[in-house]
Amino acid sequence: MARHVEVVERAGGLDAVLAVADDLVATRLPWDRPLWAARVIVGLDGGTAAVTFAAHHVMADGVAGLELLRRLADGPPLPPDPDFPRPAPTRHRLLADALRGWARAVRLLPVVAGHALEGLAIVRATRQPPIAPSSLNRPTGATRRTVVLTRDLPPLRAAAHAAGGTVHDVALTALGATLGGLLAARGEHVDEFVFSVVFSTRTPDAAASAGNGAGLIAIAVPATGTPQARFRTVVARTRVAKSQPRVAANTVLGAAVRAMGALRLFHWFSLHQRVVHTFD
Repeated sequence: MARHVEVVERAGGLDAVLAVADDLVATRLPWDRPLWAARVIVGLDGGTAAVTFAAHHVMADGVAGLELLRRLADGPPLPPDPDFPRPAPTRHRLLADALRGWARAVRLLPVVAGHALEGLAIVRATRQPPIAPSSLNRPTGATRRTVVLTRDLPPLRAAAHAAGGTVHDVALTALGATLGGLLAARGEHVDEFVFSVVFSTRTPDAAASAGNGAGLIAIAVPATGTPQARFRTVVARTRVAKSQPRVAANTVLGAAVRAMGALRLFHWFSLHQRVVHTFD
């Protein structure tokens, strides 16, 4: 456990906790152990403590992460797992698991090929021109700073639903204006920002499982105009994006990402891509 959990002492409140979290997220996880890390923060205002946690996306998506948090923080403790901690798998077990994975891949090849062909057609039909260069699409360093903005959820949800949208549509609308103001302060002008938005592909019976069940869609969010007009545009574009066969399109995207990862090109691509401005 000491290889994953570190105790740090900080004075202060929420800002001190967020600073530790920002540093943890920007720290590369060692590859010689399971890809997660936690920091227990002590010495905070009022004698309180906090825990920050980071895990590689290969282990869990957002839904699985929230389920993990729920199990840690809510309800009665889970019964002990008699099989934990498990010994590291042997080479023979790893080989057997890899062979089973290859066998599953071969069986699913016709389905995947069908999704890929359908996805290529969707990508060609919905292809957008590259975004214009801006300071948002430059390589960044390891420094991060998280700022928390809070709003009462019930009135926000009610207003969003009354206007035909969702809370997420409201968030995208606000983020578009915020990024527009940020670039304007830098002497840049962008009419709309393309967000990479995550959607869940999980079925109800898999909602609590670990791993990944997510895909991506691109949403162009306006930065100018009245809040009402921008919100209506976001709602309309989100509705169109959700109506597309997303599994097929993400089959192509997933294959491309895995290929770049195998060639060690994904990090370079993420720093130099001109497909999206930012990630939701």
